[in-house]
Amino acid sequence: MNKRVRFILTITFILILSFSFAFAGAEWTLKTVTTSTKKHGHNTTVIAKVYTDGVNIREEFVKIEGSGSQGNPYEGSGLYWIYRGKENVVYIVNPQEKSYMVVPIDSMLQLTRAIGKIVKFSIEDYNIKKTVLAPETVNGFKCNHVKLLITYKMKMKIAFIKKTINYEEEKEIWASKDFKYFNNYENAFLDKEFKTGFDELDEAIKEELGTYKNLGFPIKTISTTIERDKKGKIKGKTITTSEVLDVKPRNFDKSFFEIPKDFNNNTQQRRTPF
Repeated sequence: MNKRVRFILTITFILILSFSFAFAGAEWTLKTVTTSTKKHGHNTTVIAKVYTDGVNIREEFVKIEGSGSQGNPYEGSGLYWIYRGKENVVYIVNPQEKSYMVVPIDSMLQLTRAIGKIVKFSIEDYNIKKTVLAPETVNGFKCNHVKLLITYKMKMKIAFIKKTINYEEEKEIWASKDFKYFNNYENAFLDKEFKTGFDELDEAIKEELGTYKNLGFPIKTISTTIERDKKGKIKGKTITTSEVLDVKPRNFDKSFFEIPKDFNNNTQQRRTPF
């Protein structure tokens, strides 16, 4: 369940809105490094190229290395994603196969609701603390610098199996208002509502998104997550660092953010990516 929620948040954190013609935009490299001590955790480095015309987003996966590099076929090297907020849909495109998969965000949330009929879970003692730190310059951008400490207890029940996990997550964020290429970031992303149908989870998502307002576009983030069992014993630690590099201005034609007409829709032949 937590994986599905984070899949939604990850998409919305790096992809945004819809429809435009040829606007002045930008491209950059997004480097994400994950290390984990969890039992089934992975150590992975993902290099992606990200493009925006100021409204639309396209992300191409260039290189994926490490123990988790084969874990998600929807983040494979050579694939790319397009998110168009007017449709509220993610397109996962495979240029080698000349195919694509359509993943409606609303359907993802509906799947979460459906799974909730089988997996019963609750979030307790949710707390988020925001600390404002001194501004810093990161990769040429003057950034607001904040640290978030998020803690909560998740209880899950599947048939006769019960599990309690205590989460601690520390997020350090460097975000810049000088990143002018993404002028719809706050309105298009932070003001959206993501309704899973679970009131406790919806409220937690809303509260976390609220802490990002007025910060600017995230240039660098470091997220450290610790999972403990109900007795307080550490079950695993995961550190993920994401960084925006090599930002360059670029113009785009509208077709750059569209699916080629000769590509086949293979949505029904694929399993969902979460």
